[in-house]
Amino acid sequence: MMPSRKMLPLMVAGGVVTVIMGFIVVVLLISWFSNPPFGLGNAPEQPIAFPHTVHVAENNIQCEFCHRNVTKGAAATVPAVETCLFCHKDIDGRTVTAQAEIEKVRTAFETDTPIDWERVNRLPDHVRFIHEAHIRYFTDET
Repeated sequence: MMPSRKMLPLMVAGGVVTVIMGFIVVVLLISWFSNPPFGLGNAPEQPIAFPHTVHVAENNIQCEFCHRNVTKGAAATVPAVETCLFCHKDIDGRTVTAQAEIEKVRTAFETDTPIDWERVNRLPDHVRFIHEAHIRYFTDET
């Protein structure tokens, strides 16, 4: 059965709108997965390589040891170089690469040069990420 002459333009317009909307959805999905907003999944290069896996997972150092106010404040502040040297004045690292990175920390301390860490996460102004709740959840031993 053929559509009426009145319905044909509506069907064509509906088809065009469907194709355009499909195209927009595909572009948005590609954009999202190739470069997620707010830097999710994209860690910038840092002046000193810091592997959380080595410190936390392998050596069982608690978050609070380096990030002193993480359970009390709204942000997990970046530790002072002195905090790193609490261990790394004696510990050199297991690989040549690790030793070179640790030497950068020692040099920063000796020359009183701040380490210019790159911000990792940026959230919109209306979002407040409170570390305290997450730290309590992940360190709850019950």
